[in-house]
Amino acid sequence: MSNLRKIFLYIVLIYSSLHLIRDLLSDIFGFHNWFTDIGHREYPSTSWCSSFCKWTTFPLEIFYIISAIYLIKHNKFGTLGFLMVLLIIPVLLQYHDLIIK
Repeated sequence: MSNLRKIFLYIVLIYSSLHLIRDLLSDIFGFHNWFTDIGHREYPSTSWCSSFCKWTTFPLEIFYIISAIYLIKHNKFGTLGFLMVLLIIPVLLQYHDLIIK
């Protein structure tokens, strides 16, 4: 596996781990401080699913964490790495859309 792919996997692993911890603390346990509130805001478009929407990020974040650890450990990008990249693209485009608005 190339160094660029390893760097990508480490970035995904760190970001997903921090995001999962932040979501658990703020959405599930109701704990708010500078870490849980940084970059976090409520969007009017999610008001219809307020009790459901907070759970939607967990499966994807857990998938990213497990996949990144597996790919780093086995030192092979393969199909799982390609699937991971395909799933990250819509998420990044969503964040880009939210930042532009």
